[in-house]
Amino acid sequence: MRSDLFVRQVPSAVTSPELASPYARIKSLTIAAIAPDTLPLSEDTQRVLQAAGVGQADLRSWVSKAFERAVWAKTHLNSKLPEMWGSTISFESPHLSPIVNNNIAFATHDPICAERQALKQALETYPNETIKAITVINAQYDDPYLKTQASCHVCMETFYNLLAHNQGVTPETLLIYVAQNAQKKPELIAKPLKEIFPSLHRKLSPPSQASQVNLHLAPVEISKSAAMFMGSLDHDTVRQAMIDAKVSHQEAVNFKRSGRNGHYTGSTLVFLPQHQGKPVFVSASSLHPKQTTPLFADIAAASKAVSSEFESLKTPNHKPLPSLKMAAYYSEHTHELPRPLTLGQLYKLSGNPNLLIVTLEQGILKVRSLSEWQSVQYQKAHDIER
Repeated sequence: MRSDLFVRQVPSAVTSPELASPYARIKSLTIAAIAPDTLPLSEDTQRVLQAAGVGQADLRSWVSKAFERAVWAKTHLNSKLPEMWGSTISFESPHLSPIVNNNIAFATHDPICAERQALKQALETYPNETIKAITVINAQYDDPYLKTQASCHVCMETFYNLLAHNQGVTPETLLIYVAQNAQKKPELIAKPLKEIFPSLHRKLSPPSQASQVNLHLAPVEISKSAAMFMGSLDHDTVRQAMIDAKVSHQEAVNFKRSGRNGHYTGSTLVFLPQHQGKPVFVSASSLHPKQTTPLFADIAAASKAVSSEFESLKTPNHKPLPSLKMAAYYSEHTHELPRPLTLGQLYKLSGNPNLLIVTLEQGILKVRSLSEWQSVQYQKAHDIER
């Protein structure tokens, strides 16, 4: 692909005052200045490729195909989306040609991502084949505003579910994307799904046994990673968060707030505002109506936290809530907690890659960091810069 074909319309768009909003800035950009097949590979990516038996030429071919599709979509489709993405699905069988697709939307608030489009096509076309790699790239991949261009929380949820049910992907399936390195330059990253979801196969006790645990006396086990970010939060904080989550769970059961699947959950978010010496606990339950989109417990708690009921936690212009430190989950009906779908949303809310996650496992309250649940998050500048 000729790199001289791709230029920016507004070279100074990121810093231009009149393009201050993310939407205006992204809309003003066209296509990356150079084709991505020349991007460097991180040392970790080289290790991953060697272990997976994937040559660099193959990886760059997949990236180029995805980029070409993103460019085509940006120049040919009458889409409402300000960003155009391309995705390549590659298979274990070498005789199968990769499947390529792009994102699409008829309204900016309801997009279908490129990788989900491509995955659907791949699983329908080759239902019995194993997927080797999922590649995703933005037509504007060199925009410094885009820090980690991995898949969004909805796509991560899709990968997680396919992996959990052994449908098309395996723990060794690679996710290939672009991220900024320490020098703030884009490079190609490849990670197997088992590294992105390291806690997928944790051993949980049956949810029905949760009610038998005395949460006031339950032992607390904090991972080495989580211990670095506990700060003033202690074991009593962890226990109280889970107790409050259980109360919200019970309220959902009593009021039968799950007409869809009978999966009742409760969640507590713990905030530690700088101007307060003690944590603030905000709890809520899930809502699964039959006819509408479910509202998950942790997102319901987040919504409650920024309402007028918790005025001290509100921030101007929907900026991240840096005071969000912990999320606890309780259920007697499902062990699928937490979910990549909502972890991504909590990350955007907090801008905190070290958010602490509390679950009840084998009668023990386990505390892990967000990165131990999902090591990669889609990341823009406003997610981490305040």
